[in-house]
Amino acid sequence: MTTAEASERQARAQAEASQAVATRAAGDFKRSRQLVKEGAISQQEFEQRPGRCQGSGAKWKADEQNALEEASKVEEAKAQLSAAKTVVEDGQGADQTGADRRQRCGTGFVLRQNLRAV
Repeated sequence: MTTAEASERQARAQAEASQAVATRAAGDFKRSRQLVKEGAISQQEFEQRPGRCQGSGAKWKADEQNALEEASKVEEAKAQLSAAKTVVEDGQGADQTGADRRQRCGTGFVLRQNLRAV
């Protein structure tokens, strides 16, 4: 597993944990409506619960965004790896004597075997 993939999994796990907290906070808020009517909790405690619910919802949203960003980094790393493999595979066609293999690229530069533009 690569570092980028590990970061993505960690971010996804954090987002899932935040979702659970937000879901619980929303459920607590719903129950608190009934509890305040019954006098089981104070009006002051009831008034604090929407803030907790909103805060946990905002954290969940931020964690989801972070997970998406980490997933994007994984895709970017995969694309870079694929491009690097292509470059390496193209370079393997050089002759065995180490002769200077030159190739024109689309920009008019000449690429040598060691892939430096000259």
